[in-house]
Amino acid sequence: DPLMFYRAIIGFSSHHLDEAGAVYVEINEQFADDTARLFEKGGFSLVTVRKDLNGKARMIRAVR
Repeated sequence: DPLMFYRAIIGFSSHHLDEAGAVYVEINEQFADDTARLFEKGGFSLVTVRKDLNGKARMIRAVR
């Protein structure tokens, strides 16, 4: 399951992150949309996929 670590991050963040806190994670470009949806389903807002210098999806920023 390529998204299992993100599920763990979402679970941990929901208990330990301040109300307006943000999470930044590096992602596999092939799973960018799936990972973003996972954060949205996990209760995060302002989920943004960011690209690297080569234009590849490499990071997600999600606000609780």
